[in-house]
Amino acid sequence: MEYLFTKRVLLNIFTALVLISMLTGCIKTIYRGDTKLYVAKKSLILFRVSTFNEVSSEFPLKLAYMDIYYEATKQTQRFDVGREAPDIDPYGVNHYWIGLYLPQGVYQITKIWVHVPGVAPMDSNINIKTYAKFQLEPQKVVYGGTIQVINKVQPQGISNPISDWMKGGLYGAITGINKGVFVITVVDNNEFDIEGFRTRFPILADKEIEKNIVKR
Repeated sequence: MEYLFTKRVLLNIFTALVLISMLTGCIKTIYRGDTKLYVAKKSLILFRVSTFNEVSSEFPLKLAYMDIYYEATKQTQRFDVGREAPDIDPYGVNHYWIGLYLPQGVYQITKIWVHVPGVAPMDSNINIKTYAKFQLEPQKVVYGGTIQVINKVQPQGISNPISDWMKGGLYGAITGINKGVFVITVVDNNEFDIEGFRTRFPILADKEIEKNIVKR
């Protein structure tokens, strides 16, 4: 009996380690020059993330990271989703085309990190809590929606929950971060976005892309 219990415990530990390894040790993101899709054991979820500083449009809001919680392992992984240069539209909105390889299961985007670069005293990342959930089946390419992150004007006096040195200092005053409030919305722009992904990532040109909009 003791042997069976020990064996079961060891098996559970091994399974957990394998799942953690799948999530943290072999993470891949899609790149525009890729020639192969890695969906033999994982799925690929596609997002367009749009960022805009409505309060001070001359200081663009840049995407930095995305924290994603994986229910199977009870672990949160930080993805460096802002490393590729965004597309910038005529209105000054930054558009990031993101593809993440993930194992099957249930996920939650818990934080999105942004910053306004090039402003004293430093390029400081600000995290915005969110609760966008999605579920993935294996070996699928899915479109998760457009995630809009906007520092919006709030005439009522509501301000962003940022640290005191930002709020009272040069950074917050110049960039308008201390005069607005971050608003995150998820929009289904599947016709425009899926075509945009196919254009930017030729490897997706003939792939079936299912719609699976994240839920908030």
